[in-house]
Amino acid sequence: MDRPARSSGGRHRLREPEPPPLPPVSAWQRFAKQSLFVHYYRLMAVVFVVNLALVPGSDVEFARNAVLVNLTAAILIRQRRVLNLAFSLVRCAPRSWPTPVRRTLSKVHHLGGVHVGAAMSALVWYLVLLVQLVQTTASPGSPLHLFTYAIAALLVTICVCAHPVLRRRFHNLFERTHRFAGWLLLGLFWLQTVLLGATTPGGELDWTSLTSDPQVWALLVASLCSLVPWRNLRRVSVTVTRPSSHVAIVGFDHDGGWAPFNSSTTAMSLSPLREWHKFAAVDAPLGTERGYRVFMSRAGDWTGAFIDAPPERVWIRKAPTSGPGRVDGLFERVLYVATGSGIGPVLTSMIGRAKEGKGPMALLWVARDPFHTFGADVIREVLSLVPDAHVVDTLHDAKPHLATLTYHLATRFRADAVYITANQRATVDVINALESRGIVANGALFDS
Repeated sequence: MDRPARSSGGRHRLREPEPPPLPPVSAWQRFAKQSLFVHYYRLMAVVFVVNLALVPGSDVEFARNAVLVNLTAAILIRQRRVLNLAFSLVRCAPRSWPTPVRRTLSKVHHLGGVHVGAAMSALVWYLVLLVQLVQTTASPGSPLHLFTYAIAALLVTICVCAHPVLRRRFHNLFERTHRFAGWLLLGLFWLQTVLLGATTPGGELDWTSLTSDPQVWALLVASLCSLVPWRNLRRVSVTVTRPSSHVAIVGFDHDGGWAPFNSSTTAMSLSPLREWHKFAAVDAPLGTERGYRVFMSRAGDWTGAFIDAPPERVWIRKAPTSGPGRVDGLFERVLYVATGSGIGPVLTSMIGRAKEGKGPMALLWVARDPFHTFGADVIREVLSLVPDAHVVDTLHDAKPHLATLTYHLATRFRADAVYITANQRATVDVINALESRGIVANGALFDS
């Protein structure tokens, strides 16, 4: 562990010299590696453009089908089992495959772009359907039209509240509109589907027509995907240790030793219908048989209240979701980068890499007084996994330029890939700097 420079009694230790500036890159490389062109936005654009190309000449039936196909795709791609299956398939890729192929596969955590592209497409198709229904069906005051207007309003509300700016500033509003408006939306879709597809001219239900309607089966899949996560709801006991006033380590030991797999996230709540918070599920220390941990730092009202007055029991969903580090086995030599409590997600990846013997690893950890903030046990665990970890203590030394330091450590270690867990801006800066210089770099986006 690299100790920071300190001053005491007029005596000073020499600081490690600043790394040289990043090597220059061409204007094209700098442009091509901007965040606007990450795989997340590429997937979103592909889904949206394909849908737009189908709009001209579509009729009511085609628009109805397109709405439900996109809605089902948006919900299905967020289903934990679907995501975990995608990660499991990527993990099967051999290291002998060309680096560009493995680099693309390692971006599997960007599948959220399909969710956004399909949701936006569903909104566009529904607006098309709304115009067509008003022109071709019953009077404006009919139940069908009322349901149609209500669904359009809900779709617009959900999409607006999910905008990144509003989502970051009003996260609770985003989460509740997504949950409650989404449930109401599914209910209204069921009513509209019955009215449009299974009602005879005399106003009676035609059950045979209903069960043979493919839209009914698409709605059924979407509804099951929304309901299944609640089947895994559990209220469990926790043990909370606070190495400092800034950090809480929440320990779980339940269900006969069940624990999430390495490099996964788990959701935690004190009020399941109101809000959920995702954290990296850190496996128990090597040599411990059961349980897992969550590293929580003070980053808002909810985490602050949790740290100040730890509860004895919390709600969880017994259904972990794979994180970016789940596929780090695609690469032989990996450099992990963490800032602050980002050591939690990094630690679970390092434990998994050590257990599975995936290959050499290095660590850069930038944190304020990590020994006292996170405790001696965490420091010892980190160093047991990576004895020569590069730890920068920003309490006693200036914050480094993270992208520059990461690049030079990666080249020194001869890293095949870099995995970073930091705030959004730092993550984007590091990934852009490294990928524009030919180094594979991955990290979670706000919607990964």
